Amino acid sequence: MSVNCAICGAALSNRIAGFEALQRVTSDCKPYPAGGSIAECGACGAVQKPGDAAWQADCDAIYGAYDNYSLTGGIEQSVRGGPDGQDYAPRSDLVLGAYDRAFGLPATGRMLDYGCGKGPTTRSAARILTGWTIDGYDLDRRAEDVLSAIPAFGSLFTGAPEDIPYRYDLIVLMHALEHIPDGPAVLAKLGRLLTPGGHIVVQVPNRIPNPFDLLVADHVVHFDSAALHGIARAAGLAPVVLSQDWVVKELSLVAGRGDGVAQPVTSGISAQDQVFWLKSVAQAVRDAATNRPFGVFGTSIIGTWMTSELPAPPDFYLDEDPAKQGRAIDGVPILAPDQAPTGAVIAPAMAPQVARAVALRLQPLGLRFVDLPNPPAQA
Repeated sequence: MSVNCAICGAALSNRIAGFEALQRVTSDCKPYPAGGSIAECGACGAVQKPGDAAWQADCDAIYGAYDNYSLTGGIEQSVRGGPDGQDYAPRSDLVLGAYDRAFGLPATGRMLDYGCGKGPTTRSAARILTGWTIDGYDLDRRAEDVLSAIPAFGSLFTGAPEDIPYRYDLIVLMHALEHIPDGPAVLAKLGRLLTPGGHIVVQVPNRIPNPFDLLVADHVVHFDSAALHGIARAAGLAPVVLSQDWVVKELSLVAGRGDGVAQPVTSGISAQDQVFWLKSVAQAVRDAATNRPFGVFGTSIIGTWMTSELPAPPDFYLDEDPAKQGRAIDGVPILAPDQAPTGAVIAPAMAPQVARAVALRLQPLGLRFVDLPNPPAQA
């Protein structure tokens, strides 16, 4: 391995054994073949895909047919968040709402949705930040017509971020930073677009409670708190907020100028242990699928991966998101939980602590949830 760490720049050499045997998934919830590699930086501990030619070829293939939120017709996925994890809303609504509570949003301003895609975050901002102008940035202009129809949308930018002509009170990267191989450089450029007192808000998956993120083929960095803090510092920004409470199993960063929060202590949970755990989860789900009726609870990244590890599709999917219920994936119906056959065996396609809470909450339905292996414990 001759590539360097995407955060600290050190030579990347600690390759994780066994990862290449696992099926993978794309960030727009499509199965992707096994292969690839993953490493853990010996200098800063950041877990990442080597941003080499092989990884870039995977990304070129994935983004050539990319269609995020296709199952919901472009509606952003609803997730759980808040200090007690009981809020349920589109991810961008939760993040912008938490930012507003922490800092207060003025009546007018300008926001940049960096990595805007078809505009799920732009739509949330148009609802929440009435009186603001919302610009977008993405790799190409394929969604320009969709974005232009959103109230308060200003301009779509492509190309070099430093060429954007405006200054912003708020720049949001909603599940975008994990895709960027030169994250510190991009964040530094975006920091120069901030107005005095402006902030960059970053939302990324958290690999510690959610090891399934390692399987996303087009994610280059798999963040924990220390890595997210480190990338902000490497960009010359101050991590003003670093939270695990805004969205369940995700990390939220607010970065700007001035003093920042202290560097978090490393988790002590290695990617190697998480890869071993993922292999044991795949086997547990294959064993459970010998029982029928059998369903997978979840239709996003984890559910897609679990299905790809099975010799045959499940009988049904379960999902609590009304936008997905009544649809189908490759002919397999998506049901509401109370529509599942009583006594059915259910593989929970979610982070382990979330799976246990869901199984307890839905106990009256008489479903038999698969008890997934315990994830690696913190050292």
